[in-house]
Amino acid sequence: MQATGKSLSEDAILYSRKIQRNSRVILNIQAHAIPWADFEYSDTLLEEGKFMTLSDRKQALTRALQDPEELVRAAASRALDRVEGMERLQNIFETASSGEKPYRIRAIHFLGFLNTAESIDQMLAFLQDPEPDIRVATVKAVQIQLPERALVPLLSSLEDPDISVVQVVIETLSHYRDPRITEFLIPFLIGPEPETACVAAEALGRNGDPKAEHHLIKVLQETDDPFLKTRTAEALGNLRPNG
Repeated sequence: MQATGKSLSEDAILYSRKIQRNSRVILNIQAHAIPWADFEYSDTLLEEGKFMTLSDRKQALTRALQDPEELVRAAASRALDRVEGMERLQNIFETASSGEKPYRIRAIHFLGFLNTAESIDQMLAFLQDPEPDIRVATVKAVQIQLPERALVPLLSSLEDPDISVVQVVIETLSHYRDPRITEFLIPFLIGPEPETACVAAEALGRNGDPKAEHHLIKVLQETDDPFLKTRTAEALGNLRPNG
């Protein structure tokens, strides 16, 4: 879901309500989780349309794996992973939904790597997972491609009850160049939690929006925390010039 209205906060509220209305189907999948590298092709599933058929691409990329140039082979290998992932998307989603945590995290990251509208929507659903580690992994998976459709769900996750999730969301938001991001990061800079304030200061510096200047200067002058002072000073040096 992309922010299309005049306010990101309004979109975030709408997204949050939508999540609350949706049934938690992803948490009830009982499929046995296995690494997708071990998945078998299924003619039945292909006939039912559950898998995409991308044989021409696969054949071309398979031939490219034999290219004498290492750069070509490496690019073909990455592309082949993606094409085969698109072909097995439903299996990857089921692996991400249940089973052992390492497999789930690996599958979630692969959904982000695929970067299709369907895979991103499937990945973002795990921002509602009951496991904080899974929510953190989902936010980190967003960093792979930084899809625009992830922006509003990330803003909703700033209200996550687990501080580790909030901190990685702040970090991830800083990579987006939407001018409205700053207003969502400032409250964490001036908030009561010093570690999160440091993360917010670093994020504001990375984002570079000069609108953060006043708040960073104020924190630099008023805080007694040497770590926060360091982060705010560094952030001020990374802001873009005004105007």
